[in-house]
Amino acid sequence: RRRVPLAPRRGGWAVALAALALAVAVLLGGLPIGTWLSELDVAPPAGAPQSASEEPLPIVRPSEMVLARARTLYAGGHLRDALKALDRIGIADSFRAEADRLRADIQRDVLAAAGSSSGAPAGESGRP
Repeated sequence: RRRVPLAPRRGGWAVALAALALAVAVLLGGLPIGTWLSELDVAPPAGAPQSASEEPLPIVRPSEMVLARARTLYAGGHLRDALKALDRIGIADSFRAEADRLRADIQRDVLAAAGSSSGAPAGESGRP
């Protein structure tokens, strides 16, 4: 195959100069507009609600949600699921003490239920 040499581009400089001129025009034309906009005194609309207090919104931690879920499960009688949920609260977590108290309550209930169901005589099981 024979290669055909390309004609040298002569319009490249013209395009580059036109782009540069356009960029300068946008920059110089935009400065007065930016200055004018920054001087405007923008006030919120009259009907816009104002924040009643400057208090930050409370942050709900994942361990707090797990603890609430475990309490709900415990109240609903799902003791095993509540204990599993409490296992997800870490040792160094600030909610660990509450989780341990709830775990103790649940374990007391489990032991009480196990003690009352094993009250049948040794030869008999509670199952038919």
